[in-house]
Amino acid sequence: MKKTLLLLGFVLTAIVANAQSFKDAVSGNAPLLKTTSANNAAAPAERVLKAPSKALMHKLSVPKDEKPIFDPEGEDEAYIMAYTENNGFYEQQYTNGKVTVRQDGTTYYLNGLTPGGNRDYRGAKESWLKGEKVGEEIVIKAGQVLVQNDAKTLYLEIVHADEEGNITSFEKEARLAIGSQGELTTQNGDIFAIYEDAETEDEAGFFGFFYTMELRPLGELVRFEFPKGVKPQTYVLSGTDANGVKASRQVKIAFSDGKFFISGLASKSPEEVYEGTYSGTTASIPSFQIVKDADLFFYRIAPVSVDEDMNYEFLRTINFNFSDDRKLLTMTPEKAFLCETTYDLKNFVTTATGVTMTYYAGDHAAKPAMPTDLQWDDLNSALVFNMPTEDVDGEYINADKLSYRIYADGKRYTFTTDLYTHLTKDMDEIPFGFTDNFDFVNNGTQKVVYFHNLQAKKLHVESVYTVDGTATASDRALYDFDPTGISSNTAAKQSVSTRYYSMEGAQIATPAKGAIVLKSVTYADGERRVTKEIVK
Repeated sequence: MKKTLLLLGFVLTAIVANAQSFKDAVSGNAPLLKTTSANNAAAPAERVLKAPSKALMHKLSVPKDEKPIFDPEGEDEAYIMAYTENNGFYEQQYTNGKVTVRQDGTTYYLNGLTPGGNRDYRGAKESWLKGEKVGEEIVIKAGQVLVQNDAKTLYLEIVHADEEGNITSFEKEARLAIGSQGELTTQNGDIFAIYEDAETEDEAGFFGFFYTMELRPLGELVRFEFPKGVKPQTYVLSGTDANGVKASRQVKIAFSDGKFFISGLASKSPEEVYEGTYSGTTASIPSFQIVKDADLFFYRIAPVSVDEDMNYEFLRTINFNFSDDRKLLTMTPEKAFLCETTYDLKNFVTTATGVTMTYYAGDHAAKPAMPTDLQWDDLNSALVFNMPTEDVDGEYINADKLSYRIYADGKRYTFTTDLYTHLTKDMDEIPFGFTDNFDFVNNGTQKVVYFHNLQAKKLHVESVYTVDGTATASDRALYDFDPTGISSNTAAKQSVSTRYYSMEGAQIATPAKGAIVLKSVTYADGERRVTKEIVK
């Protein structure tokens, strides 16, 4: 109970403090591209970590474990982590990292200490790091296996770096100090690095750095379930975000003995159930509940009222009015935004206004609406587009039955495992919700697809809706490059230097043939362009 009261006090303080421009607040919405900040990050710093000298780069002397640790003994305890991540190109501070700790006597196991770096996206379990309590510190040894597959083994390495970002040493261990309230804090400038050991410098490399970590225990997280014997009904939640983009998704709702249950209210965790109450034709859910099951980060859900001057204020409850037959629920106030925020309420991750939830009778064949808002990110060689979950008449269609196809110069494009190493099979049709957390990024209706060495003058994207075995394609949306080709805008520029980096950010002196690299070209006018390429 004490923990709950402390959190409530924090939230109420935040309600008063957040009277600012809603336009400014939502400008920090979830990013799409790898070169931008994450959706719960502070502004990026300028420091980057540089690859160490050849003498330190490969054939490390620290003993290496043979296998990752999966599902160790102990009960889960949730921690929220503030930390800094550096990928070799930029440095970024985060506040909402999600870490699970299990304790077995003096042994601690930690999941998520290197966010996203403890998993093989091709299907393996998430690994855990092992630490031993020594005095009032947890000692975590280097050399533990983070990822292991038939292509590579990634290890945890502990490094130190100077103020300029130069890595100065590899360490045998890192230490987390245990505070009086159970908080855990990195010590002595320890940097957690994801590292691939190898025989040569060109083969070895870093896959990210994490440091200045501070973990705070959240206590027991309350979870809700649909009541037994009550079948939840399917509804379609629809709304328009702060940028005017309409989106819809399925939710499940149940009414039982004065209690109101809903899953899908948080888009970041669609299966998670929230509990509220109902009376007459009104239902409400407490605001600021923690989104517990989202990947990598903790979020909150809360409504926000916005006045004519775009000043906003958090509301204490999420309210819905519903029709007598319960076929339609409407969020009130009508102009309020339903938001997912970072845990500290400082940044908005998703926003939706004009929110309604309509009873969904089932799927039927329909022609999907055409993808919209096609953009090309030249720095990352990425196509960004919006994929509506509607048919051509503006009616909702089930996103679980949607997919998309991409055509390069009129030919259906196949993403092969040779180029897209996080795929388990070649793909020429991508499911709506698919992500490999690398080359295919899923941000709800907004998709980001990274290309490797694409040569095309035009790209088309079409949506495909498949019901009962019948696939119906949308009209094709077009992105037209400069008629002379993707690289024509740099053809007249004079390059002054060209450097190559691994996908993890380590500089490569002589890239191996067939390797996928980041090619950084600096031009005489000072412009710098970075592209993904396959070395020929």
